[in-house]
Amino acid sequence: MNQKLLIAIGTLTAIGILDSGYLVYQYYTESDLFCNLLSGCDLVTKSVYNNFFGVPIALFGLLYYLAILGGIIYLSRRGLAIKLVRRLPFFAGAALLFSLWLTYLQWAVIKAWCQYCLLSTGLALAIFGGMVLLRLNSHETERQPD
Repeated sequence: MNQKLLIAIGTLTAIGILDSGYLVYQYYTESDLFCNLLSGCDLVTKSVYNNFFGVPIALFGLLYYLAILGGIIYLSRRGLAIKLVRRLPFFAGAALLFSLWLTYLQWAVIKAWCQYCLLSTGLALAIFGGMVLLRLNSHETERQPD
Protein backbone atom coordinates (compact mmCIF):
# COMPACT_ATOMS: atom_id res chain seq x y z
CA MET A 1 0.00 0.00 0.00
CA ASN A 2 2.84 2.41 0.77
CA GLN A 3 4.25 2.09 -2.75
CA LYS A 4 0.82 2.81 -4.25
CA LEU A 5 0.45 5.85 -2.01
CA LEU A 6 3.87 7.12 -3.05
CA ILE A 7 2.92 6.72 -6.72
CA ALA A 8 -0.40 8.50 -6.20
CA ILE A 9 1.22 11.37 -4.30
CA GLY A 10 3.96 11.56 -6.93
CA THR A 11 1.36 11.76 -9.70
CA LEU A 12 -0.55 14.52 -7.89
CA THR A 13 2.73 16.33 -7.35
CA ALA A 14 3.62 16.12 -11.05
CA ILE A 15 0.25 17.68 -11.90
CA GLY A 16 1.01 20.42 -9.36
CA ILE A 17 4.38 21.07 -10.98
CA LEU A 18 2.70 21.49 -14.37
CA ASP A 19 -0.03 23.69 -12.91
CA SER A 20 2.23 26.01 -10.94
CA GLY A 21 4.88 25.93 -13.66
CA TYR A 22 2.32 27.26 -16.12
CA LEU A 23 1.37 30.04 -13.70
CA VAL A 24 5.03 30.96 -13.17
CA TYR A 25 5.55 31.06 -16.93
CA GLN A 26 2.47 33.24 -17.32
CA TYR A 27 3.65 35.58 -14.59
CA TYR A 28 7.09 36.19 -16.05
CA THR A 29 5.93 36.43 -19.67
CA GLU A 30 2.97 38.63 -18.63
CA SER A 31 0.72 36.67 -20.95
CA ASP A 32 -2.98 36.05 -20.42
CA LEU A 33 -4.03 32.73 -18.97
CA PHE A 34 -6.03 30.23 -20.94
CA CYS A 35 -9.06 30.15 -18.66
CA ASN A 36 -11.83 28.05 -20.16
CA LEU A 37 -13.69 26.83 -17.05
CA LEU A 38 -13.98 30.02 -15.03
CA SER A 39 -13.71 33.67 -15.83
CA GLY A 40 -11.47 35.61 -13.53
CA CYS A 41 -8.12 33.85 -13.76
CA ASP A 42 -6.36 37.05 -14.81
CA LEU A 43 -8.07 39.04 -12.05
CA VAL A 44 -6.70 36.61 -9.49
CA THR A 45 -3.22 36.15 -10.92
CA LYS A 46 -2.70 39.85 -11.53
CA SER A 47 -4.04 40.98 -8.16
CA VAL A 48 -1.89 42.39 -5.37
CA TYR A 49 -2.29 39.04 -3.58
CA ASN A 50 -0.30 37.25 -6.27
CA ASN A 51 3.03 38.32 -4.77
CA PHE A 52 4.68 37.64 -1.46
CA PHE A 53 7.71 39.86 -0.88
CA GLY A 54 7.95 40.42 -4.63
CA VAL A 55 7.90 36.71 -5.45
CA PRO A 56 4.90 35.26 -7.31
CA ILE A 57 2.81 32.87 -5.23
CA ALA A 58 2.98 30.33 -8.06
CA LEU A 59 6.77 30.13 -7.65
CA PHE A 60 6.29 29.16 -4.01
CA GLY A 61 3.82 26.53 -5.20
CA LEU A 62 6.31 25.21 -7.74
CA LEU A 63 9.02 24.98 -5.08
CA TYR A 64 6.59 23.20 -2.74
CA TYR A 65 5.67 20.60 -5.37
CA LEU A 66 9.33 20.07 -6.25
CA ALA A 67 10.17 19.56 -2.56
CA ILE A 68 7.34 17.04 -2.18
CA LEU A 69 8.50 15.23 -5.31
CA GLY A 70 12.04 15.10 -3.92
CA GLY A 71 10.69 13.64 -0.68
CA ILE A 72 8.66 11.05 -2.57
CA ILE A 73 11.66 10.02 -4.68
CA TYR A 74 13.78 9.75 -1.54
CA LEU A 75 11.16 7.62 0.21
CA SER A 76 10.70 5.32 -2.77
CA ARG A 77 14.44 4.71 -3.12
CA ARG A 78 15.39 4.44 0.53
CA GLY A 79 12.28 2.79 1.87
CA LEU A 80 10.10 4.70 4.27
CA ALA A 81 12.43 6.96 6.21
CA ILE A 82 10.40 7.35 9.39
CA LYS A 83 11.62 10.86 10.24
CA LEU A 84 10.67 12.11 6.78
CA VAL A 85 7.30 10.32 6.81
CA ARG A 86 6.54 11.95 10.16
CA ARG A 87 7.42 15.44 8.94
CA LEU A 88 5.90 15.48 5.46
CA PRO A 89 2.25 15.71 6.64
CA PHE A 90 3.08 18.89 8.58
CA PHE A 91 4.79 20.41 5.54
CA ALA A 92 1.86 19.41 3.34
CA GLY A 93 -0.60 20.68 5.97
CA ALA A 94 1.06 24.10 6.05
CA ALA A 95 0.83 24.28 2.25
CA LEU A 96 -2.84 23.27 2.42
CA LEU A 97 -3.62 25.99 4.98
CA PHE A 98 -1.89 28.57 2.79
CA SER A 99 -3.85 27.33 -0.26
CA LEU A 100 -7.10 27.59 1.68
CA TRP A 101 -6.20 31.14 2.68
CA LEU A 102 -5.60 32.01 -0.97
CA THR A 103 -8.92 30.39 -1.92
CA TYR A 104 -10.64 32.50 0.73
CA LEU A 105 -9.04 35.62 -0.80
CA GLN A 106 -10.41 34.65 -4.22
CA TRP A 107 -13.89 34.27 -2.80
CA ALA A 108 -14.12 37.12 -0.28
CA VAL A 109 -11.69 39.79 -1.44
CA ILE A 110 -10.91 39.44 -5.15
CA LYS A 111 -14.36 38.04 -5.96
CA ALA A 112 -13.00 36.06 -8.88
CA TRP A 113 -11.95 32.46 -9.38
CA CYS A 114 -8.84 31.01 -10.97
CA GLN A 115 -9.19 27.41 -12.15
CA TYR A 116 -5.44 26.81 -11.82
CA CYS A 117 -5.43 28.11 -8.25
CA LEU A 118 -8.42 25.95 -7.35
CA LEU A 119 -6.70 22.94 -8.91
CA SER A 120 -3.66 23.66 -6.76
CA THR A 121 -5.82 23.81 -3.62
CA GLY A 122 -7.42 20.49 -4.55
CA LEU A 123 -4.00 18.97 -5.14
CA ALA A 124 -2.75 20.33 -1.82
CA LEU A 125 -5.72 18.71 -0.07
CA ALA A 126 -5.19 15.37 -1.82
CA ILE A 127 -1.43 15.40 -1.18
CA PHE A 128 -2.01 16.20 2.48
CA GLY A 129 -4.49 13.32 2.73
CA GLY A 130 -2.02 10.99 1.05
CA MET A 131 0.75 12.07 3.41
CA VAL A 132 -1.45 11.44 6.43
CA LEU A 133 -2.34 7.98 5.11
CA LEU A 134 1.33 7.29 4.44
CA ARG A 135 2.20 8.29 8.00
CA LEU A 136 -0.58 6.15 9.46
CA ASN A 137 0.49 3.23 7.26
CA SER A 138 4.10 3.57 8.35
CA HIS A 139 3.01 3.22 11.98
CA GLU A 140 1.11 0.04 11.11
CA THR A 141 4.14 -1.54 9.40
CA GLU A 142 6.37 -0.53 12.33
CA ARG A 143 4.16 -2.43 14.74
CA GLN A 144 3.78 -5.62 12.74
CA PRO A 145 6.07 -8.44 13.87
CA ASP A 146 8.69 -9.74 11.44
